[in-house]
Amino acid sequence: MKKLTLDETWEQSLAMWKWISRQWTRGRRDVLALKEEWLKKQGYGESEVLRDCFFCQACREICSNCPAVLIDSSFDCIGTDYSYHDAPAFYAKLKELNKIRLEAK
Repeated sequence: MKKLTLDETWEQSLAMWKWISRQWTRGRRDVLALKEEWLKKQGYGESEVLRDCFFCQACREICSNCPAVLIDSSFDCIGTDYSYHDAPAFYAKLKELNKIRLEAK
Protein backbone atom coordinates (compact mmCIF):
# COMPACT_ATOMS: atom_id res chain seq x y z
CA MET A 1 0.00 0.00 0.00
CA LYS A 2 1.28 3.44 -0.84
CA LYS A 3 1.88 5.69 2.12
CA LEU A 4 -1.10 7.97 2.66
CA THR A 5 -0.81 11.63 3.58
CA LEU A 6 -2.28 12.65 6.92
CA ASP A 7 -5.32 14.10 5.13
CA GLU A 8 -5.80 10.89 3.14
CA THR A 9 -5.46 8.85 6.33
CA TRP A 10 -8.25 10.84 7.93
CA GLU A 11 -10.41 10.70 4.78
CA GLN A 12 -10.09 6.92 4.45
CA SER A 13 -10.66 6.33 8.15
CA LEU A 14 -13.76 8.53 8.24
CA ALA A 15 -15.17 6.93 5.09
CA MET A 16 -14.66 3.46 6.52
CA TRP A 17 -16.20 4.32 9.89
CA LYS A 18 -19.15 6.11 8.30
CA TRP A 19 -19.97 2.93 6.37
CA ILE A 20 -19.36 0.71 9.42
CA SER A 21 -21.58 2.92 11.57
CA ARG A 22 -24.42 2.65 9.04
CA GLN A 23 -24.06 -1.13 8.92
CA TRP A 24 -23.93 -1.30 12.72
CA THR A 25 -27.20 0.63 13.07
CA ARG A 26 -28.78 -1.86 10.64
CA GLY A 27 -27.96 -4.67 13.03
CA ARG A 28 -24.60 -5.80 11.68
CA ARG A 29 -22.52 -5.66 14.85
CA ASP A 30 -19.30 -7.53 13.98
CA VAL A 31 -17.09 -4.48 13.60
CA LEU A 32 -13.96 -6.46 12.79
CA ALA A 33 -15.71 -8.27 9.93
CA LEU A 34 -17.20 -4.98 8.72
CA LYS A 35 -13.75 -3.38 8.61
CA GLU A 36 -12.45 -6.25 6.51
CA GLU A 37 -15.49 -6.09 4.22
CA TRP A 38 -15.12 -2.34 3.64
CA LEU A 39 -11.40 -2.61 2.93
CA LYS A 40 -11.99 -5.43 0.45
CA LYS A 41 -14.71 -3.41 -1.33
CA GLN A 42 -12.25 -0.51 -1.62
CA GLY A 43 -9.63 -2.74 -3.23
CA TYR A 44 -7.29 -3.15 -0.28
CA GLY A 45 -5.64 -6.56 -0.14
CA GLU A 46 -5.74 -8.84 2.87
CA SER A 47 -3.45 -7.50 5.62
CA GLU A 48 -2.57 -4.47 3.49
CA VAL A 49 -3.78 -2.08 6.18
CA LEU A 50 -2.20 -2.77 9.56
CA ARG A 51 -4.86 -4.04 12.00
CA ASP A 52 -7.44 -2.95 9.38
CA CYS A 53 -6.97 0.59 10.71
CA PHE A 54 -5.66 3.55 8.75
CA PHE A 55 -4.44 5.22 11.94
CA CYS A 56 -2.48 2.11 13.00
CA GLN A 57 -1.07 1.97 9.47
CA ALA A 58 0.02 5.61 9.64
CA CYS A 59 1.68 5.38 13.06
CA ARG A 60 2.89 1.76 12.73
CA GLU A 61 1.03 0.90 15.97
CA ILE A 62 2.91 3.44 18.08
CA CYS A 63 -0.13 4.83 19.87
CA SER A 64 1.53 8.09 20.87
CA ASN A 65 1.87 8.84 17.13
CA CYS A 66 -1.73 7.92 16.27
CA PRO A 67 -3.35 10.69 14.19
CA ALA A 68 -6.25 10.81 16.67
CA VAL A 69 -3.92 10.98 19.70
CA LEU A 70 -2.10 13.88 18.08
CA ILE A 71 -5.39 15.81 18.27
CA ASP A 72 -6.43 14.58 21.73
CA SER A 73 -3.76 12.96 23.88
CA SER A 74 -6.44 11.15 25.91
CA PHE A 75 -7.85 9.38 22.82
CA ASP A 76 -7.97 5.61 23.22
CA CYS A 77 -9.54 3.57 20.41
CA ILE A 78 -10.87 1.11 22.97
CA GLY A 79 -11.89 3.85 25.41
CA THR A 80 -15.06 3.18 27.33
CA ASP A 81 -16.88 6.27 26.05
CA TYR A 82 -16.39 5.48 22.36
CA SER A 83 -14.84 2.05 21.90
CA TYR A 84 -14.54 1.11 18.23
CA HIS A 85 -16.79 -1.85 19.03
CA ASP A 86 -19.59 0.74 19.40
CA ALA A 87 -19.28 1.96 15.82
CA PRO A 88 -21.67 4.97 15.96
CA ALA A 89 -19.99 6.40 19.07
CA PHE A 90 -16.53 5.78 17.61
CA TYR A 91 -17.44 7.43 14.30
CA ALA A 92 -18.87 10.42 16.20
CA LYS A 93 -15.60 10.73 18.14
CA LEU A 94 -13.55 10.62 14.94
CA LYS A 95 -15.73 13.32 13.37
CA GLU A 96 -15.26 15.46 16.49
CA LEU A 97 -11.47 15.05 16.38
CA ASN A 98 -11.35 15.72 12.65
CA LYS A 99 -13.30 18.94 13.13
CA ILE A 100 -10.74 20.08 15.72
CA ARG A 101 -7.92 19.07 13.35
CA LEU A 102 -9.35 21.02 10.45
CA GLU A 103 -10.04 24.10 12.56
CA ALA A 104 -6.41 24.10 13.72
CA LYS A 105 -5.07 24.21 10.14
